[in-house]
Amino acid sequence: MYRNITLILFIVTTSLSAVAQIFSPTLTCFSNDTLFWNLPENNCGNFQSYQIFAARQVEGPYTLLATIADSTQQTFEHSFSGTAIWYYYMTSQYDCPNQTIIPSDTLSNQPLETPSIRRVTVQEDSTVVIEWQNISNSNASYALYRSTATGTELIAQLPSGTDTFTDTTAPTGVSSIAYTVAAQDTCGNTSAPSLFHRTIHLTVTQAECQPFISLNWNTYRNWENGVDFYQIWLSENNAAPYLAKDSIPRSDSTFQFTRLDNNLNYCVYINAKQRFQTTTSTSNVICFQPNIYKPSALLAITDITVTQDSAVAIQWIWDTLANITAYTLERSEDNVSFTTIFSDAIGTSLPNSLLYTDFDAAVNEKPYYYRVTTKDVLRFYKSL
Repeated sequence: MYRNITLILFIVTTSLSAVAQIFSPTLTCFSNDTLFWNLPENNCGNFQSYQIFAARQVEGPYTLLATIADSTQQTFEHSFSGTAIWYYYMTSQYDCPNQTIIPSDTLSNQPLETPSIRRVTVQEDSTVVIEWQNISNSNASYALYRSTATGTELIAQLPSGTDTFTDTTAPTGVSSIAYTVAAQDTCGNTSAPSLFHRTIHLTVTQAECQPFISLNWNTYRNWENGVDFYQIWLSENNAAPYLAKDSIPRSDSTFQFTRLDNNLNYCVYINAKQRFQTTTSTSNVICFQPNIYKPSALLAITDITVTQDSAVAIQWIWDTLANITAYTLERSEDNVSFTTIFSDAIGTSLPNSLLYTDFDAAVNEKPYYYRVTTKDVLRFYKSL
C-alpha cells in the first residue's frame, strides 16, 4: 500500500533561557504500512529512545504507538494501519536534562496529493515557464513531463520546494506544448499527474489577395476559473514596448487584422488572462511584414486637351495605395467600341497621376472618347 505524507508544523515556543534543543527524526514517507524517517543529530547526552505517536485525526488526540530503542533504526511497520487514515509524529528521548524536545512534523498515510499547475507561459526568448502549487508534503519532489506531437517525456526531476521551471528546449514556434507535473516521495510513491496545461501557439496566415491578416491560436485550458479574455499585443518595426490592440472574447481563437501598413514590420503575441485572477499566459511571438490586398478606391481622367500640334493629351489620377499591376489606355469614336492605344506594367510604386499624349488621333476630323483600365491581382477597374 502506497501512502502519502501530509506535514503539519508543530510550533514550539521555548524560553530564552533554554541553552539547547533535542531534535527528533524527520518523517519522510509511508509505504506498505511502513513509516520511514531520517535520523536526527543530538550531542547533548546518551540516546534513550525514539517515540512514535499516532492519531486518527490530525488534531489528535495522539497516543504512544511505539518506542524505538535502536538509535540507528529508520523504519517502523504499523501492522494494523489498514485502509484507515492515520497521522504520525515522533520525538527523541536523550539524557539531556532541562533541554526542550522538538517533535517532528506530522505526516499522514494518505496518498500523495496531486499538484496543480498555475500556468504555462511562453517567454519572448521562446522558452516556457511552468509554475505549479506545491503540495502540503514539504519533502515531496516533483517530476515534470512535456507532451508534443512526438510523445510525452520526462524533462525534469525537481527537488522539494520547487514550484517553477523554465523549459529552454521547448519547440514553441512549431506547436502548442502540454505540461503535467506529479509529486514523488523518497519511498517511491508518486501522485496522480496534474491536469495538462498547454502553451498558446499563435500562427499568422494571409490568403492570397485577401484584405486582412488572420491570427489563429489554441485556447488556454484547465485554469480553475477559465479564461477571462484574450488580448492582442503588437509592436511596429521592432519598437518597444508592445501595445495592447484588441481584446478578444474567451470563446474566440481567431482575429483578422485589416488596419496594417504594408510598409511596416510587425511582431505580435496573444495574452490570456484567467477569470477572477491576475494570472496570465503568453503565446509565442510572430514577426511578419504584411502584404494586404488593397482594392483601388480612385481612378479618374482629370483632363483631355488638344495640343497645338493636334495631338491629344490625356491625364488621369488613381489610388496610389492600391495593388495595381498594369494599366491600359483605350480610345473610341462612338463611346461604345474601344481600342487599346497604350498599355504598361506598374513597378513597385505608383505616381499620383500619369499623362499620355495620343499623336494618332485625327482631332480635326472627329471627336474621340478615352478611358483608362487598371488591373490588380483580382480585378479590372475602368475610368469614367
